[in-house]
Amino acid sequence: VRGAMSEEETSYNLPKQYHCTFINKPSPDFVTKLQKSTSFEFVTKLKKSTSIETMYSTPLPTKSRVQQLKKSADLTSSPVSGAGGLVTDDWYHTNERFQQLLESPDSPDKFEQLAKLATDFVHLAKTYGRILISEQHMPKEEKTIKPNTDFPGAAGGDKFIIRGILFKYAMDVIIGHNDAGNPVWMYGGEICSIENAMKAASRELLGLSWFFNCRSEKLHFPLMSLIDYKGFRLIAISYLPISEATLVYGSDNGGLVVHDDEPEVHKLMKQIGVKLNLKEHQVANCRLIGPGDIEVHKAADNRYYVVDFARLFPPEVSAANKLSHTRSIFYQLLRPELLQKNPVPLSSDAFSGWQAYDENCEQLNQDIIDATERLYNQVIPEFCKRFENPAYCDKCADDRISLLTTMHYEGINLRHLGLVRRYISNVPVRTRLLFEMVTRVLKMQLRTQLRTIGLSSKTAASEEPYKKEVLDLLNIIAAPNSRIGFWTVGVKKMITKKYGDTSLSADEKKSDFSIISVLNKLALIKRLAKQSGVKVTAKALRSLKNWGEQDFEFLSYDIEELNPTVKYNSFIDFACGMSALLQVTNFVPSSIQLQCRKQNEIRLLRFAKEKFELASNELTHNIEIRYYLGRTYLELAKRILDPNTNYAFKSAMIFENALKKTPSLLNTTTNIDPLEIQLNLAKALFIHYSNTDSRVDSRLRQQKMDVAKQHFLKVLEQDKSQAETLITEGCSLLAETKESIEASLRGHEVLSQKLVTYVVCTIGAILDASNVPRLHDSVARQKLEKSFRPISLCLEKMKANKNRPSLLKPAPIYKTRSFI
Repeated sequence: VRGAMSEEETSYNLPKQYHCTFINKPSPDFVTKLQKSTSFEFVTKLKKSTSIETMYSTPLPTKSRVQQLKKSADLTSSPVSGAGGLVTDDWYHTNERFQQLLESPDSPDKFEQLAKLATDFVHLAKTYGRILISEQHMPKEEKTIKPNTDFPGAAGGDKFIIRGILFKYAMDVIIGHNDAGNPVWMYGGEICSIENAMKAASRELLGLSWFFNCRSEKLHFPLMSLIDYKGFRLIAISYLPISEATLVYGSDNGGLVVHDDEPEVHKLMKQIGVKLNLKEHQVANCRLIGPGDIEVHKAADNRYYVVDFARLFPPEVSAANKLSHTRSIFYQLLRPELLQKNPVPLSSDAFSGWQAYDENCEQLNQDIIDATERLYNQVIPEFCKRFENPAYCDKCADDRISLLTTMHYEGINLRHLGLVRRYISNVPVRTRLLFEMVTRVLKMQLRTQLRTIGLSSKTAASEEPYKKEVLDLLNIIAAPNSRIGFWTVGVKKMITKKYGDTSLSADEKKSDFSIISVLNKLALIKRLAKQSGVKVTAKALRSLKNWGEQDFEFLSYDIEELNPTVKYNSFIDFACGMSALLQVTNFVPSSIQLQCRKQNEIRLLRFAKEKFELASNELTHNIEIRYYLGRTYLELAKRILDPNTNYAFKSAMIFENALKKTPSLLNTTTNIDPLEIQLNLAKALFIHYSNTDSRVDSRLRQQKMDVAKQHFLKVLEQDKSQAETLITEGCSLLAETKESIEASLRGHEVLSQKLVTYVVCTIGAILDASNVPRLHDSVARQKLEKSFRPISLCLEKMKANKNRPSLLKPAPIYKTRSFI
């Protein structure tokens, strides 16, 4: 099949009956027929006249299927299920509700509803995914949930539509046979590789997240999650009102018919291409942006839906492996961060048969080689130079800086951990990288073993064989001395196979060196258990910790259960984080006790922090997510005045970077006001450097406070209404800029009751933040007195105003009238 083959395979690896006409130059008559054809009948005839098999998404439609699509006037009706499929009208209402929420203006209610909807989707996907994978090996008639027999497509095996969610397996499929008659697999080549198929599914989720991040109001997307359980991966996608008849862009049958029917869609895809730095190229008779098998559908609800993002990003092909890359071009792709920074746009279909019809095919392939070589010879070495700084190394070694997220931010795939380790000499950082590599090869090994059990089992689902396999692996880690051969030979082979021969030093390759001797056994087991969904009892982990370096043996009852692990759209994390953050920032004073409310706010903010961090790890260049993460850090810093948390410092760093990048990114982040970033940066700097201990250099402290002061003044110059907000924050730094405040307040003819309430609330907040029992401390008292200066100034202004409101009515939750 043309699209499924790399160029070398289309030339000599597959027999003629598996070649598509597009592989070689098509005849003029064939092109004319194809360009004139708008019906499925021509495609059906083409299939009969040439022994072409489909790949990727769906097979060519049968005559009955074509007639069914033509008769279907209302595509929003509930699809017909197979025998026993759990299908309801939920599939339509869930998608419609999701799309309506996305189209609505940003508000606390919008994000709260989005968070609930997305959480329900993930919960259902996880619940039903566990059942489907557990029964994957069972005969269809014995399964609890029967597959949907009417759903098209052979790739991925059985399909299930359950409560508005389409489930399909991430499986390798046969796309043809070689000269010897042996099968050729989509991702594994000569052998079946479910592991590579799982990687391709991960690329689809990443592509969806970044496509979503491009903020195209007219392009719509499904909810999506990946469920990993017992070595298998399920793809769960919210069911959309689309079919073969609604396709207007791309191809759903391996390139037999390629669509570019809507000029508006082409324009929208071109805008996406500019943002992602993707090259427009020839696919059959069309000029497309993105891969040839991406699909844009115009549904009955007049929305454009985009699906199939697995090959959105170009493949990684170097000069050394351009003749031996085989199937890797379909799952080893360049990072989107590297793609955006590349000097020239790149083709998603490079080195595949999809772009073989482009007259500039060789140049498009060469651009990929140049980008890959730049990654190897420039990006990675420059990234590693920062580890020459001992302070930076210390932060990476103890995970104060996320090493993996930083690699992604620079456009470096984690499969290059070995190459990164080669350039780094710092021992703690090298150990950290080794820890990551060992964790990943062990996880892959465990998945393979669990899959073997699932594929070989013919009886009802049982947990015991799987638990035994997990138990064996945990004991290899907990009792390394009894399995010394694994740590001196076995694991080294797995590391060098996955990460390259340079991933280990000469000393580490010696037969007497044990890899586990430099790793923390407890941390390794916790990390592996978390990534694999293994729940180990807390008692067993405590015993392992107390056991020290001695060999420890886990028992069967130490493993409570095996749970599915779920990955999902980064937007879900963003929506959950926004919902929690807005619950805090939009709080209206009530009769709730302050201390109770404060603790609840901290809990909400910590939840928001976790969600924004997860979203930021996926979309490393999304300035909006980073901005709200900085806002969350700042709100935590206001409530937790502990220099050791570094919340204010982290917030300041985020706002400082955002302020530098905002002018060039305003086209993709229209919801962020640069003035707000500047104001929040000033607050973060002030909070951090006014609460740091004596270890901070006094000159550095004064320098940063001056920077904060300058930012405050710039904000006041551009927006005088911010004076009220600044007074509310109780920033004592403004006490030194009395004239500036007075100038800002001249625009207020009548100071509002709201301002008075805020001033009173500010005093209560300062009292609470300063920890009243410590007021005997002279330093604390001085800080408190200094904080009252801008408030005193505000009160003087109110006294001078004839229409001033009463100052004797305190805010309901801060009983501070006597203090005033």
